Amino acid sequence: MHQSRDEDGNPKGGRYKREFGVPEAKAQDNFTDPDSRIMKRAGGGFDASYNAQTAVDDTAHIIVAADLSNNAGDTHQLVPMLQAVKANIGELPRQGLADAGYRSEDNFERLAGLPIEMVVALGREGKQHAQIDPDTHPHTVAMATKLQTDQGRAAYPIADASGSQSRPTAGSRACWGSVSSACEDCTACKPNSSSSAWR
Repeated sequence: MHQSRDEDGNPKGGRYKREFGVPEAKAQDNFTDPDSRIMKRAGGGFDASYNAQTAVDDTAHIIVAADLSNNAGDTHQLVPMLQAVKANIGELPRQGLADAGYRSEDNFERLAGLPIEMVVALGREGKQHAQIDPDTHPHTVAMATKLQTDQGRAAYPIADASGSQSRPTAGSRACWGSVSSACEDCTACKPNSSSSAWR
């Protein structure tokens, strides 16, 4: 559908909220770092930020892969980080842990064919989770089943009976995960700030 325009090239029609070509007052842009995106901060508020991903070897405690994204979500970062780890060290680790931010049926399906045991949390510890439909999410059901086994619980400790969270410690796991933060506050490469692990 072709919209008619007046002699100045502006669209014809009724009233407009603002002059043609003028951005909304609340529109924002970052002229010093245009690739960054507005992301929510952990302490509240929003900043121009990146989402950092790191993978750390659990024996040597060194970063073996890292990447930055301007997408706040972690879901699409899992498989690329696996590829980065393999490219940097020549092979995939035998096991990887990831928090619920990496949960997706697509990820689980893609991981099914890889020679790595991934253990991915399906939600926050101590919270009631929605029922998973085995017909539409068979790989998610398989991950839920794995998390209920002794092996799954040992690999990814969950909340105890009191509801307090039990996370892997630096001595038993290494870190792999993400942190969204403004560049000047970036802590993505600090092992205690990530949310996932490799073995």
